[in-house]
Formats: sequence, structure tokens, C-alpha cells
Amino acid sequence: DPLVREFIKMVLSKQGQQIVIKDGYIPLPKKVVEKSLKAIQ
Repeated sequence: DPLVREFIKMVLSKQGQQIVIKDGYIPLPKKVVEKSLKAIQ
């Protein structure tokens, strides 16, 4: 689903990870972000 893919890309982006931190969660490690982005392409 293209909409889900775009949402995941946003969450994995630098801006998305900043939102995660702001909301009190721990951001994903860089390697996990890179692997996840490759998996959804």
C-alpha cells in the first residue's frame, strides 16, 4: 500500500525520529532505519 509506505518513510526519516524522541520514545538505531528503508523499497 503506497500510503503505508509513505507513512513508514516519514517515521524513519530524521524528522520522524525527532518526533519519536519528542513523544518520549527511543529512536531507532541508524542501522535499523537503513535496513527498514531498504526493505520497503
